[in-house]
Parts: sequence; structure tokens; C-alpha cells
Amino acid sequence: MKKLFLKDNVFITICIVFLLIQLTLYLYKFSGGLSSMPDDWAAFSTFFGLGFSFASALLIYLTYRSQTNMSSVLQFESIFFNWHQQHRSIYVNLKPQITDFSNQIVLPFIRNHQGIFEISDFRSHSNDVDQRAVIRYYRSLYHLLKYIHKSTILGDDKQKKKYVDIIQSQMSDEELNTVLYLLLADEWMADKRVLEDVSWLELVDKHHLLKNFYYSKDNPNFEEFKAFMHVVFPQTKASFYFLK
Repeated sequence: MKKLFLKDNVFITICIVFLLIQLTLYLYKFSGGLSSMPDDWAAFSTFFGLGFSFASALLIYLTYRSQTNMSSVLQFESIFFNWHQQHRSIYVNLKPQITDFSNQIVLPFIRNHQGIFEISDFRSHSNDVDQRAVIRYYRSLYHLLKYIHKSTILGDDKQKKKYVDIIQSQMSDEELNTVLYLLLADEWMADKRVLEDVSWLELVDKHHLLKNFYYSKDNPNFEEFKAFMHVVFPQTKASFYFLK
């Protein structure tokens, strides 16, 4: 969108410059003030006809392109919001399992961890954990973010982040706990360039999906966990609300 706006400004500027050049040439060649002769006005309209025709064609093109782009954005948003609604429905259906997974697996593991946190700790611990009850939610979230990331309609990461913000704004603490654990436990999804130009972990970090992750400062290992999160999610570091 931003690139299109800049291109439109360039086109309009070229059109204005072109008309000004025509006006300058006309005044230079046919100076002498306003004429009362019909032939002079006919020459004037002919001289500027090409410039106004060019400007009109350009404005028609810009209007068409703007409408086409708006239609594409509306189509993207229609798919996104329908998909997001389905994703929230998955969460509602799996809420008991996600809550249990968070309270019985994720939080006890983090609270009982001693020493410096490492991603490998999550991977080692997850080998003995049954994840089937919540994996459907995790996959749904992955593909929803992938749809945003792969969109060619959204011009830059700032625009894409707006849609990710919609997702994260509705995520409960239990969801955030579950996503963090599964993300760090899943070595292939976290490290590999599963989205061609970025890994799944890097995508989560870039869009600050976990910025509202909550971990109580009353926990003895709060500082160790906070330092770990700042290292693993460097782009989210300044946005962490509860991990400062």
C-alpha cells in the first residue's frame, strides 16, 4: 500500500510537471496576453489537448488501480476474519485441554526449572509430554499467521502486524503458555525456514505475538526466565509488558 501511494505521487508529479512545461512553452511561443481571436484559442486548446488527455488517462488508471487494490484488501480481510473466527472456535472447543496443558505441563515446568533456561530444556521435557490434545490449535495458529505473512496484498511488516495484533489481543494466558511451550519444543518448526524467508520462531518474534506473556515476579526464577525470553525473542524484548 505504501509503495502504491509513493508511485501515485510520482505519477501525479510527472503529470503536473508535464502540464507546467507545456504552459511555459506556450507562453514563450505565443506571448502577448489574452487573445480575442477564436483561432488563437483553438490553437491553445489543441496545444494543451495532449497534456490533459494524458492526465485524464493517468487519473483513470490510478482510480482503477486503487479500486482493484481495495477489492484485494477486502478479499484478504474477508478470508482472514472468517479464518480467525474458525481459529477462535477451535480454541473454545479445546479450552479445557489448553487450560490443563498450561496449568499441568507448562507452568510447573517453568516454575520448577533451576538455573539458566535453554531451548533444549523445553525440547527434552516435551519428549515425555502428550501434545495431541492441543496440537490442532497450534497448527491452526501457524497457518493463520502464515496466511498473513505470505500475503502480497499487504505492503509491509507494519501492515501485517496489525492483523497479528488482532490475533494476539484475544489470546488468553493459557494460550500464550501453550504456544510458547510448543514453539520452543518443536525444533523443526522453530529453527528451519519453514516460511522460506523466516522461521516460525522468527515470525512469532517479529510480530510480537507473545508480548503479553505473563509470568509472576513472585516466582523465584523470574529473572532467569525474563532473561531467557529477551534472548529468544529479541524483537519482542521492548514490547514485553510483564517481563520488564
